[in-house]
Amino acid sequence: MSEQIPYVAQVGGPIAGVVTGNPMTLKQSKANGSAALEARATQLAKACPLAKFVILGYSQGSEIAGDFLSKVGNREGSIDPSRVLAGVLLSDPSRSPSTPDPEADAPVANPVKLSSVAETMIGPNVTGQGVLGTRDKGMGVLAERVTSFCAPNDSVCSLSGKSKAIAAIVPLLNLSPEDIPDYALNKGLELVRNVASADPADLQKAATSVITQLTRLTVAASVSPVTLPMELARVVFASTMLDDVAKVVNMPEFDALVSLTHPEELVQQATQVAAYLLLDAHRSYASYPVDAAGDTATQWAVKWVTSKVQAAA
Repeated sequence: MSEQIPYVAQVGGPIAGVVTGNPMTLKQSKANGSAALEARATQLAKACPLAKFVILGYSQGSEIAGDFLSKVGNREGSIDPSRVLAGVLLSDPSRSPSTPDPEADAPVANPVKLSSVAETMIGPNVTGQGVLGTRDKGMGVLAERVTSFCAPNDSVCSLSGKSKAIAAIVPLLNLSPEDIPDYALNKGLELVRNVASADPADLQKAATSVITQLTRLTVAASVSPVTLPMELARVVFASTMLDDVAKVVNMPEFDALVSLTHPEELVQQATQVAAYLLLDAHRSYASYPVDAAGDTATQWAVKWVTSKVQAAA
């Protein structure tokens, strides 16, 4: 028996709601999907004591499926790990990295398990990790029973460590109006804590950088106002001031802003967005081959799951 767990998949919150008519945030959508999966799995487990489970998910569905499998694999879920035959995650937004250097421009030849509890990646290796970060506890005892697929250029599951702006924007897009006051307050408190606990040497360096660059701008404004735009651009793109301040601020949102002033990181992020929008990599899982036999991701998954079911019969 197989069935699809119904829920409303939504990313973008109120901003996406302008187009879709549904202001549901990613957090709310995930919560609905997770609750539906947990409820149905619990119901089936009780009704069919001998039943085994295969959990599959795509995109946001793989985020929900992966979270479910992670909880089960760490013995925190609604069913026992022994009842899970397999898990398949296509374009998982929380995919574990499979290349040691998260900021590498090119992946190592074959996927690498950087943690004993990481899921097993199948197919061509990619850089980066999921756009929503990774699961702290991995897949636990289910690590070898959960496979993950990530198509080249699919930034949902292969966001580079250089793509700080994209990683910061996704959570911001999903803030509801009710979330904004608490978000702003928490970020303000975080900023104060980070500055208060910063290394004195970093604080001194940041202060010196800010004073030096402000002095340069003040002199330019008073001596030759027409040079001010060029001097401001030099401060932003050619000085270390923002990087020095970033060490003290130590917040992903500020790091995201700074990343846009680094040409190589700006190009990396622009390339990832263009590839996602133009190459349609996010919907290529039925067409790109993952093994020497030429099986696509979906074909490989079907064969693998079938073998697991037959072995358990």
